Amino acid sequence: MQGLLAGKLAVVTDASRGIGQAIAEAFAAESAHLVLTAEAGQEEELQKLMHTCPGQALVFIAAYNYTLSCTKTHIIQQALTH
Repeated sequence: MQGLLAGKLAVVTDASRGIGQAIAEAFAAESAHLVLTAEAGQEEELQKLMHTCPGQALVFIAAYNYTLSCTKTHIIQQALTH
């Protein structure tokens, strides 16, 4: 059975913990395609989250750093063009 968000793309920032993680899990349970971001250094937490998402969810993982060129905006722009 497909979820309410099947075929939709959701961008969840700060998905490695707290509200962001809860939102990512809820959207994944509804079959959304996900772009997950977290601060640089939180990649391990995103990997764990990826393994807890249901099989129908597609997860892209990216870490951002405000001092480098890899910001949330850049990640979202890249995700939307791929």
